[in-house]
Amino acid sequence: MKFVVANHKMNMNQETIRKYEEALQEQDSTHVKLIICPSMLYLSYFQNESYALGSQNVAPIEQGSLTGEIAAYQLAEKNVKYCLVGHSERRIRLKEDADLIKEKIKILLRYNITPILCIGETKEQHDLHRTALVLEKELISCLKDIPSEKMDEIIIAYEPIWAIGTGKLPSNQEIANSIEVIKEVMEKKYFVQSKVLYGGSINPDNIETLEQIKNLDGYLIGGASLKSDTLKTILRKIQ
Repeated sequence: MKFVVANHKMNMNQETIRKYEEALQEQDSTHVKLIICPSMLYLSYFQNESYALGSQNVAPIEQGSLTGEIAAYQLAEKNVKYCLVGHSERRIRLKEDADLIKEKIKILLRYNITPILCIGETKEQHDLHRTALVLEKELISCLKDIPSEKMDEIIIAYEPIWAIGTGKLPSNQEIANSIEVIKEVMEKKYFVQSKVLYGGSINPDNIETLEQIKNLDGYLIGGASLKSDTLKTILRKIQ
């Protein structure tokens, strides 16, 4: 069964969410593990057994004085089961680094919330054929000091930064190679067989091509997940 993570980012309002959530209830997604990551303000709007609830962020400390953030225990109380960490938008815009990401992962695991760690290379790194080196470095730095017995609870999302929201995708072979690098690092260094997702400019027109990648465990979908009809079309094409 493949994972499908819908990352709404900073989009939608009460009215569009109501219609969206109603449409999801009509969707047969039993063949995938569907995870909805809405804007923080609307976590409570998504409480349905037909999908799992994910968060787009978590505070790097357990509780206390950190204005504007949300704690892992608060997410757990809202029935959040998954949480994105390390997304390139937060790394670039909010200057989140590996040390901060590592602390978020630790706290999520403490509250039985599955971290979805996002990693990926820039266009320059891709063109210089440094993708494998970048992925290995990001994995090692973000997973430093994570308890070994918890490693198999972490999902990895490969998102080449240059493909996010651009309409450009790596070739299937490039994606397969990157996934293989990630799985190999996780197995050889941490002795786990990790689930690896792909994210970046996924849409109904290219999902069937992506489905041909054999070592892919699912998808992290941004813009294409904002319309229920588009998401439902993608879900129908996933095997």
